[in-house]
Amino acid sequence: MVKIAKKVAFFKILLSCEFNMKLTLKIKLFILPIFFGISACYAQGSQLENLEQLSNNVKKYLQQQYISSNIPPVIAINQLDNRLRLKKCSIPPQHSLKSGQKKYGYVTVFVECKGEAPWSLYVPATVTGYENVVIAKQGIFRGTVITKQHLTIKKTDLSKAYYGYFTSKEPVIGMQASRSIPARSIINKLFLELPDIIKEGQEIFIQAKTHGINVQLKGKALSDGKLGQLIRVKNKSSGKIIQAKVISSTKVEVYVD
Repeated sequence: MVKIAKKVAFFKILLSCEFNMKLTLKIKLFILPIFFGISACYAQGSQLENLEQLSNNVKKYLQQQYISSNIPPVIAINQLDNRLRLKKCSIPPQHSLKSGQKKYGYVTVFVECKGEAPWSLYVPATVTGYENVVIAKQGIFRGTVITKQHLTIKKTDLSKAYYGYFTSKEPVIGMQASRSIPARSIINKLFLELPDIIKEGQEIFIQAKTHGINVQLKGKALSDGKLGQLIRVKNKSSGKIIQAKVISSTKVEVYVD
């Protein structure tokens, strides 16, 4: 009986060892594919562009474009689609702003990889910038010569400055309003023109140049004129009407062959 009991115990040990070996093998067969799968995914991921880093580089590029601004703008990069798969560029990608677009508000940055596996994409962003700009303190009628009393300086969202702006009053003072300017408008070049320095009906001098000889005659302006503009004038001596160039507030110039 003792011998039989020993044999039964021996077979139990053998069965237990066989079971443990099979279990260990099954665990290994289950774990190894997962391990190698994770390794493969990691290797693949390391060969792709990091989208967060790509967005940060776009932001740094934009910050450089506005480095001369008196008030640094707020830059927000639109989140890239996380399904985007771009191979890691073998050289640093190049950045450029889409030509013809506004500096502030919604902007688009072109990112291009010219490496071994080239790719390109447009990255949208919003740039909110503020600057102290020249504003119309009151309504200004067309034809008005602008003085400092017409103007003020105010911190303004530059996304509203569609056609440019001035940061100083000096270039604006003395200019003439080319159209009516509503109060609180941002002053830009489209609102301005050189003032008329000669008025219609004004007595003027006609400076005639011919073969190195200057002759000065009396005349009359038949229209308003700006500096450098051609206007019609009447020679008071001969009664002839000619075209002459405005060279000062009292004088026009004409060349005679």
